[in-house]
Amino acid sequence: MINLKRENGVTLLVLMVTVIILIILTAVLIDVIVEDRTLDKARNTIDEANNKTQQSQEIEENTINNYSSQPGKMVMSNTSN
Repeated sequence: MINLKRENGVTLLVLMVTVIILIILTAVLIDVIVEDRTLDKARNTIDEANNKTQQSQEIEENTINNYSSQPGKMVMSNTSN
């Protein structure tokens, strides 16, 4: 009598299903990144932050220059931009 024992392990079918699922998830992730322009939004946010930082530095420098050019006087600067 032949003893046919079924071996437990990863079959080719299970491996193929896993690979297909990974490909689908990768495609969805790439689509989300490209369509939502997530990277572009991040770059724009960084640029806006850098611009605001530069404007703040210019206002601070102007205020310091005005103050040092008129010692003893109170200098009001326009900070509304």
